[in-house]
Amino acid sequence: MQLYKKCLERGFNFVKKPLYENIFNTEFNIDFHEPKKDQCTTCESYRNYNEVDKKQLKESYNKHLRDKNLSREQKEKDAEDAKTEKNKIVTVYDLQAVLPTPPGEVSSFYYKSKLATYNFTVYNIVPKQRYCNVWSEHCAKRGAN
Repeated sequence: MQLYKKCLERGFNFVKKPLYENIFNTEFNIDFHEPKKDQCTTCESYRNYNEVDKKQLKESYNKHLRDKNLSREQKEKDAEDAKTEKNKIVTVYDLQAVLPTPPGEVSSFYYKSKLATYNFTVYNIVPKQRYCNVWSEHCAKRGAN
């Protein structure tokens, strides 16, 4: 998409955007969006296996899908319970990928040492409250705890 925009900025007028997207989406299997959420490693790995490997892993993959659905159902049930029970809180959390600080797209800047910044977010589902804890590597490292 950025290539298309650059061509337009430079005065090149090739084709309309929908045709450009259609060619890339259908002939090259390239899409123009970023995933809306993190992708599951197990699911992505399974999608990339060949058909022979998929047959061997089908049972464990189906168990993974059942477990994933059970987890989602339980989270929804817990969230419904938390709406009526005042002593119940349901939260989800995520440690974002390392944020290089300062960010930069220039190749020579890319190889410079940057400060690693971390963002740990906790989301309280029922009142829809978010809490972000941001720190850099000079304060503490990222670890399992």
